[in-house]
Amino acid sequence: MDPASVVDVNKPKYPPLHIVHPTKSHKQTILMIHGLGSSGPIFEQAFFASKTSQHFRDRFPHARWVFPSAPLRHVQRWNDTRPAWFNIASFTDLEKDQQVQMEGLRQSVAYLGRCIDDEVARLDESGRSAKDLVVIARSQGSSAMVWTLLSTLKQSIGGVVLTGSWLVFARALTLWMDDNGADDATGTCVGNNIAPGVDASGFVSSVLQEKKDLLLRGEHPLQLTSILMGHCTTDEWINVSLGRQMRDTLKRVGCNVVWNEYEHAADEGHWLAEPDEFNAIADFMEMRLEAPR
Repeated sequence: MDPASVVDVNKPKYPPLHIVHPTKSHKQTILMIHGLGSSGPIFEQAFFASKTSQHFRDRFPHARWVFPSAPLRHVQRWNDTRPAWFNIASFTDLEKDQQVQMEGLRQSVAYLGRCIDDEVARLDESGRSAKDLVVIARSQGSSAMVWTLLSTLKQSIGGVVLTGSWLVFARALTLWMDDNGADDATGTCVGNNIAPGVDASGFVSSVLQEKKDLLLRGEHPLQLTSILMGHCTTDEWINVSLGRQMRDTLKRVGCNVVWNEYEHAADEGHWLAEPDEFNAIADFMEMRLEAPR
């Protein structure tokens, strides 16, 4: 059976959110976005098993931890089906067969955007604000989340953490910024449907159309949100050069990025560096989240 026929690419089924409730009253939310082939529950188990100076749940007792899960998709890189935020053809050449990335990325951007809106609304109901939300995303989840934040974020949040990350359409985004958002691309995008022949520039123009003026004025909510990035220099899955490219692209967009490199990490360098990176994330969260009151 063709792996692509196993799932309906037009109607992906996103599993239920995996929630870890606060041990004290809810005053902060951490939205956790896993990488390719993983899931919310798996990410939760791995993250909370980390070696840090203090356990995350002890350090942030007021935090609600929200772990979305990607749907099953055909992944061209392995020619099989696995949880993925979008299809991908290569981890070394991110511009290879870019057309296959677009549909799934649009779907996941819409889904993750709703997750953010729902969590901000929940914080508002608790007398808190979007400043009490931090997003932590890794690997493919970082790509999906950055495009979500660029295209759907309505107000600045507490902070964003990206680890072992890479960004699809990075070059097209840089060119779009250099051209001041010029809409001279090939092909069109209608709603969540990608028209045949649409190129990377067309995709970027379509996704960012509503945020164009904010981005060019430096007033986009993501430009007003602090970003922490980390990458292991020995990462055998996602070369550190791709993380640096993402960093440089975000800086070109006008984002405030702090970049850290680490020498050693588990999973062939693709996991977070323990304990240094975890401690850096915890310190960043403590600095960016509003103090419980």
